[in-house]
Amino acid sequence: MKRLDIQPGTIFNKLEFIEYGQKKELPCGQKVLTANCKCECGNIKENILVLHLVRNRIKSCGCLNPIHNMRRTKLHTTWRAMCNRVRKTYFERKYYFDKGITLFEDWKDFRNFRDWAILNNYVDGLQIDRIDNSKGYYPNNCRFVTQEENLANRDITKKYNYKGESLSIAQLARKYNKNYDTVYTRVKNGKSIDYAIETPVRQFKKL
Repeated sequence: MKRLDIQPGTIFNKLEFIEYGQKKELPCGQKVLTANCKCECGNIKENILVLHLVRNRIKSCGCLNPIHNMRRTKLHTTWRAMCNRVRKTYFERKYYFDKGITLFEDWKDFRNFRDWAILNNYVDGLQIDRIDNSKGYYPNNCRFVTQEENLANRDITKKYNYKGESLSIAQLARKYNKNYDTVYTRVKNGKSIDYAIETPVRQFKKL
């Protein structure tokens, strides 16, 4: 990109141009100009793409966005991941976009999702889970669960019928206090889930 003649002190919305920053190389190999700016709030924002600056794509250090202080939280990361999954460009779109999985319109604003999460007992360490995997991310189809519960509810996680319940091997092993590796190996070797759960492990006598 040809170097633009931007003078120190030039204002772009809330940002004041200080100086040019380091050039950035895009994935395509093109090198682009960046700028270091001072925001009205006092923060310094470095290496902003000049193209974004002059085209008003970036208007502040982030302080214009009322959620910028939550961007590094686990809840915000959960929200971003959820938004990404329903996009056409998502690398595993066959599990989401191609199946018609969509996002609740109000949740496209993080503040609405945050308020719902707080009301539904969210704490760090829990993951968002769709109750019915054929439906999208909507308040009446979502809940917060542990990682194990989330994995057990995935379409690709095989369930086994045992004593009237349909559970994954991990869930069964935990519920009936069995060794996961033992149950998994037995099922993998063709044994029934009843055999895998109920047959005691052979104890070998020490010589």
